[in-house]
Amino acid sequence: MPQPTSLPVGGAALGIEMADTATGLMHRLRLLSWPGVSALRAESLTGNSATARASLRLRQYEFAALGLFILAGLLNVSLVYREEGSVARTAQVAAQAAAQPGLILNLLDQDPTSPENAAAYLATIDGLARAQTLLQKTANDADAPPALHDMFAGQGYTLSARMRDLIALARRLASPAPPEDAATLLSDMRREITEQTAPRLTEAAVLFERLAHQRADALQRHSVWSGASMLVLALVIALVFLPFEAKQRRSVVLLEWLAARDALTGALNRGAFSARLAAMLTQAGPAQGVGLIRFDLDNFRGLNRANGDAAGDAALHAVARRLRQATGSGALVGRLGSDSFAVALPRLIGGHASLAHEAARLSELLTRPLPFGDQLLHFTASAGTALAPQDSAQRSELMRMADVALRDAKRIRKGSVQGFHNEETAAQARREAVLEALAHDDLRGLEPWLQPIIACADATPLRFEVLARWRHPTLGQVSPGEFLPIAEAMGKLPRVSAEVRNAAFGVLAEMDATLPPTAPRPGLSVNLAPAELAMPEVMPSLEAALAAAGLAVSRLVIELGEDMIAASDAEALEALQSLRARGCQIDLDNFGTGFASLSSLHLFALDGLKIARPFIAGIGSNPRAEAIVRGVIGLAHGLGIAAVAEGVETAEQMDFVRAAGCDAAQGYFIAPPMPQAAAIAWMLEQTPQAG
Repeated sequence: MPQPTSLPVGGAALGIEMADTATGLMHRLRLLSWPGVSALRAESLTGNSATARASLRLRQYEFAALGLFILAGLLNVSLVYREEGSVARTAQVAAQAAAQPGLILNLLDQDPTSPENAAAYLATIDGLARAQTLLQKTANDADAPPALHDMFAGQGYTLSARMRDLIALARRLASPAPPEDAATLLSDMRREITEQTAPRLTEAAVLFERLAHQRADALQRHSVWSGASMLVLALVIALVFLPFEAKQRRSVVLLEWLAARDALTGALNRGAFSARLAAMLTQAGPAQGVGLIRFDLDNFRGLNRANGDAAGDAALHAVARRLRQATGSGALVGRLGSDSFAVALPRLIGGHASLAHEAARLSELLTRPLPFGDQLLHFTASAGTALAPQDSAQRSELMRMADVALRDAKRIRKGSVQGFHNEETAAQARREAVLEALAHDDLRGLEPWLQPIIACADATPLRFEVLARWRHPTLGQVSPGEFLPIAEAMGKLPRVSAEVRNAAFGVLAEMDATLPPTAPRPGLSVNLAPAELAMPEVMPSLEAALAAAGLAVSRLVIELGEDMIAASDAEALEALQSLRARGCQIDLDNFGTGFASLSSLHLFALDGLKIARPFIAGIGSNPRAEAIVRGVIGLAHGLGIAAVAEGVETAEQMDFVRAAGCDAAQGYFIAPPMPQAAAIAWMLEQTPQAG
């Protein structure tokens, strides 16, 4: 069992199982001292490159050991094969040497001078000549007995010289013109054969046979040695290499674990979760459901800003630990992003109802307070679900569906759980068409609509809020609720926002040219996409677009949501304040609906706040809402900033906010959002005519 350790984070002691954290694995990895680890520790051990490098090193060691064994085997086989050939040749030579005494004695019974015997005599002589060459070559081998070597190649009149002389004399006697003293020469040759050559050839045959036996014994000894050496080599590999290889393999396993895990939480990282989900879907039977749940922590950046990064790390680790403990070993738990997690549940029975129950159970588990130092951290998690194979059996499509359901949950109510609902074919096709248009930046027909904001006291137009409307040539009218969430999910919202905003600057410039010179010039309220605040170039581009349209910075009002202020880094907020110092106004939008309203007012310099629509809607029917509206107006005036009522739909609401001292109002009671021409016409109607 893994041993728990205590990891202090910001004063809190978090119980962590070493086997479930990258820290524990790194500690265990350092205990393995194979050569590859020291080099790999200099790199990031949480990536696939380290795993691939260690696996390659392991294969190299395995191939080296196998190659050494094969090379030694081939060497032994080649040596044995060579000695077997030598033994066979020596046995052949010994057989020839044994035949030579009888062959040379045959010359005694033949008359070389007789024409009838000439052919047989010459054949015998040729055989003796060939045998003499073979015997002399073998006698010269390094391992031949000294006596045999001296007999054929020693000092004095050797057997080789005698045989050459006898063969030469025999050829001379068998020639067509024998010498005159042929009889004397024949007598001398027979005496030489009888007294010298034949006995010595008999002695040589014995020595050659002894050499053949000697080489056969050497072959047998070498075969035994070869087998023993291969056995010893195999034992060396087994005793030395195999433990070394096992240690390397354990290291590779740990590196593979690290490559698949998130370093902070020990959960699967995005790549590993996606791959294992695909395998789970492939292995699932037709009747076995696979449930996918996507979790996002709500207002996680605000938790970090309020309590510090250590608190955020503690929360993330707690989420991963709780999900692992609550789902069991068969489920997959992954961290897909900063505060985004996913759970895959195999063999789910009960369909969507069972999946919704599991998601609600896990979501409730995540909301339990987390002890941190001397305080309790509170956070919630929104969840979206999708079920395979009912919704889709494809990994990418299932992930997309769970993501869509998660966005629905966050839009409807943070902390809620929503399941993916199959859309009708036509609706799905339209969604795909909108996705396609945004993916290719086909923004034809995208334009700004303007909704007036007037002073409550005298109905003077103050500015227009810019709203995006899209009438595509082929898609037709696309509502903001339809394309804005898709654009945000695709990362296209900054592009859409800038396109609408810059077009609105042009509309305002045209309105200036149309209005009488004495008429007041209204400003523009624009919304920044959340991602734009993190872009360092957004403020310079705003100023450049205003300058290109001939508009002063003072006519611009930027509306920010409370969550955007809480989630923005110091550099982005500093850039906003720099723009404000040059005349731009900054309003807090939808005041009262977020979790950090008062913190935003306290930490960030603002020019106004917009009272959220739900409170305005309660005027006339909800005394609590009316009290909140009065309180917000009083709070704004106490801070020296303007209060704006948004969503004014009735005369009763307009009278109430005017009587409560609200500075400005916006809503359908005043005017709906209008296209360019209608907005200019409306502004002309509000402008007193000279004369």
